[in-house]
Amino acid sequence: MVLTNHFFLLGVNPDAVILVVNIYDDIDYIRRTISYLESIVISKVIGIAIFPILKTVKWNTLGMLSVRADINDILNFKNILKDEFSVSVFILDDEDEKSEMTEEIIKYFT
Repeated sequence: MVLTNHFFLLGVNPDAVILVVNIYDDIDYIRRTISYLESIVISKVIGIAIFPILKTVKWNTLGMLSVRADINDILNFKNILKDEFSVSVFILDDEDEKSEMTEEIIKYFT
C-alpha cells in the first residue's frame, strides 16, 4: 500500500470499511489487503465493492479506453469473493446493489 494511503487510513481511523476492488485483482492480494486493513486500525471490512470498469490502452486512441467488464465475468468474480471472504459483495454501478450496500452499512452501525 502506498505510504500516503497508510497515513490517510491512520488519520481517518475508520470503524468499518467497504473495500473497492477491480475485477482483475488477485484473490491473494485482496486477502492481504483485508488483513492489513483490519490489523493496522481497529476496523472491520464489512463488504467488498467491485469496480466493473476496465481501463485498457488502445494504440489508436489518445490514452485509456474505459469499458464495462462482461456481466458474466463480474457475477463470477462476485460469487468467488462471497465464497472466499464471507462478506457482502456489491457491484458499484448497479443502483439496487448500491442501495443494498447502504443498508449493510446502516445495519452494521445499528
